Amino acid sequence: MLLFAAAAAAAAASSSSSSSSSSSSSKSAATTYYGQGCLNASARALPYCWKNLSTEARLLDLSGRLSNSELAARLQSDGVVPSVEEIGLPEFNYRVEAVRGLEAYPLEYDGSVQIPTYFPISQGVVATFNRSAFEAMGRVIGVEARLWAMRGGLAKSERPVGPSVRCPMVNLMRDPRWGRSDEAASEDPYLTAEFGVRVVRGLEASKVVAEVKHFAAYDLETNADYETDGRKSFNAIVSAFDWTDSYAIPFERTIRDARAPAYMCSYNAVNGRPSCANSGLASLARDEWGMRGFVESDCDAVGDLVDDFRLANSDAQASALALNNGTDLDCGHTYDAIPEAIEAGETTREVVEAAFRNAMRPLFDVGLFDDDDNLTLPDYPEDRAAAARDVAAQSLVLLKNDDGALPLAKDAKIALIGPLGFVRDELVGPITIGPCVAGSLMGGGYKGDYDCVRTLNESLKPAFSAPGARNITSDDESYVADAVRAALEADAVVFALGAGLETVDETEDLRNISLPGVQPYLVKAVAAAVDVPKVAVLVMGNQYSVDDWIDGVDALIDAFIPGVGLDPGSVIVDALYGDNDGKFGKLPYTLYPASYVDVVDVANMSFKNRGYRYYGGPITFPFGRGLNYATFQLSRLSPVLRLDLSSKNTAAVRVDARLSNLGPVDADEVVQVYFRPTTRPATDAPLPFKQLIDFDRLRLGAGRAADVRFDIPVTALALVDSAGTRALFPGDYDIILTTGNDDADILVAQLHIPSNQSASSE
Repeated sequence: MLLFAAAAAAAAASSSSSSSSSSSSSKSAATTYYGQGCLNASARALPYCWKNLSTEARLLDLSGRLSNSELAARLQSDGVVPSVEEIGLPEFNYRVEAVRGLEAYPLEYDGSVQIPTYFPISQGVVATFNRSAFEAMGRVIGVEARLWAMRGGLAKSERPVGPSVRCPMVNLMRDPRWGRSDEAASEDPYLTAEFGVRVVRGLEASKVVAEVKHFAAYDLETNADYETDGRKSFNAIVSAFDWTDSYAIPFERTIRDARAPAYMCSYNAVNGRPSCANSGLASLARDEWGMRGFVESDCDAVGDLVDDFRLANSDAQASALALNNGTDLDCGHTYDAIPEAIEAGETTREVVEAAFRNAMRPLFDVGLFDDDDNLTLPDYPEDRAAAARDVAAQSLVLLKNDDGALPLAKDAKIALIGPLGFVRDELVGPITIGPCVAGSLMGGGYKGDYDCVRTLNESLKPAFSAPGARNITSDDESYVADAVRAALEADAVVFALGAGLETVDETEDLRNISLPGVQPYLVKAVAAAVDVPKVAVLVMGNQYSVDDWIDGVDALIDAFIPGVGLDPGSVIVDALYGDNDGKFGKLPYTLYPASYVDVVDVANMSFKNRGYRYYGGPITFPFGRGLNYATFQLSRLSPVLRLDLSSKNTAAVRVDARLSNLGPVDADEVVQVYFRPTTRPATDAPLPFKQLIDFDRLRLGAGRAADVRFDIPVTALALVDSAGTRALFPGDYDIILTTGNDDADILVAQLHIPSNQSASSE
């Protein structure tokens, strides 16, 4: 979809326009960026600044000019790495978080103020099932990283912003208890990979370094005993099957296909080897996937080799262990001991210089050591906030809508009930800095100020409202009676439910997945008291269960964390009243019942009992589900294609269908493509019930239809065996198209792979 064009049309209606660019031109004159080198005559006299040399020759010249202590200082990225004035090498800040927007303070420039553009949390962006939306997020982050770097903008802890960001995060949502699910995108490796690839391409369009997080097999903050920060010594036991079938896919695609130049290694170990001292992971990324840049440790992970893994007895040994195994940057201070490690023979000057070159190469690649005219501000939409808002509108997932409870009538008297109706920062979400200028500019603190962000109550303006709880986590039931009284006066009830960082965050995981505090009881109490339409809106970053209260509501929207602008709740309000142009998303994960945590071990890294591909137990809502105010119908254009893939020349299979919008409104719909094996191949590895292999988002007017076509590579039917080899296995396979909703699946092809076609798909 033409996302930016749609966003521009919506700009006037967006109350988030305070984050728009004040510039009226799409190009800015050449200027100096933070981190730009080769600016003075003394530096330009040195070979590392000579553009007629290759990048490698320039880096070799530069690395040889630094002392051991200077190299050590340049490889510690917890703070700003220092300049080396004698040779004109500028300081640089590698620590700029940007998982869903630039985590930076509002920017004052030329008499105006801009705030960073925040998108929904990654789950919400991925719920659009729209590759253009994925790329739009990367593009906006890239533009703003350049803009802040050009105009002296500051990231958290008031460090300068440069054109290098920690984004995207492509770890899989393996378990709903994971404390950092609010930063992740999906349980599905293909969908997560598509997201990662497009985000990186958007960043690359602005010549911004993309650092992918967190390699590898990281999706647990604690351990089997739920110990706080247990991740720092957790050993993820990952089978060869799970590695190839799940964990590696998003990283391989993002690094190999999108050319992401760097990754952050994770806190945990993988099969006994800490990720930040793991030559296997580093060589896989560099030698097989072609990564050109650096490996950066998660913060203090090199020090954890001493304190938690106990593989080193000193900082010098830990530094050597990390460096010798491919970790170039230490987001910590352990690399202070690099000179000592060299002196003791634990590592060599050559290894340290190579690490420095890896850390610098992406900065050379994005033009920081070239002429000014390579550093002009790239094209960008005039209203970036409108682009983010359009993505947010596409992200909301309508999971239930019995008897047309939604959209709400405009003249209905609404009662807003629930603690999430009265919060501010939880609507903006994690990995952000408060967008309210007075409290954020230079000294507003790490998180800044969110007091100017409207609550959902302020955006909805209901006739009646009551939080129904003391706060999000409170078990105090004394507030429920006020909520019931409010509901009794109303024509319809909107519940605002969910949770934020009050319940889970980095270093902690959930022990159960029921909504916290009194919220489930609140829904049931109100539902028992009133017989009016009841709608629940979830604002959450984890896959909280809804099974214990879902029967008490007529409609349910998963809003994730919308995040956008100063009025994120207005995106929800538009959807409630049908003012969202028929834009809804699809669920990027499985919603399990609360009992899931009783039958699946949080620390078991297998996907055997996880997600739509391999979990055969009860679920509440499936991956890919998402209703709309329009009724869509998929139908075949031709009889089911039955094809024997006996020729090795068959590279792809074309399938198609007709998507019809039966009305009553213009709307978007997502068509998803899955394959499923229908016979047992000759492998002892688990077989997926089905596997997503493509998707497309379309917009159709009421009463209109469109033909959708997909060219499916035969290699998309490959399965993974227990040894971790991906191959085409002889057998029978179905290809299914679906909108993800009840009775929407249509079989479009039945394919047979004969024994003489079996071959590795790599």
